[in-house]
Amino acid sequence: METDPYMTGLSSVLVPLWVLVFAEYVPWIDQKINELVSEQQKNDAKLAHEKSELEQLRQDAANALKSRNNPFLSHLRRIV
Repeated sequence: METDPYMTGLSSVLVPLWVLVFAEYVPWIDQKINELVSEQQKNDAKLAHEKSELEQLRQDAANALKSRNNPFLSHLRRIV
């Protein structure tokens, strides 16, 4: 098979152009990745905090229901 001299020259020019175009976007892509990672870390921290608050509320509710001096339970006892 014979090699076309025009295609050989074209491919040697296109590869560097592609690399140059890609190189222009590398800083932007890197910045976007960093922004998304930072946002994910904030979301993870917020979720962990909210889970902790929810668990504390559950414990508070359980403790309140166990308490004999609970005004809510006293009110329910009067109704029943």
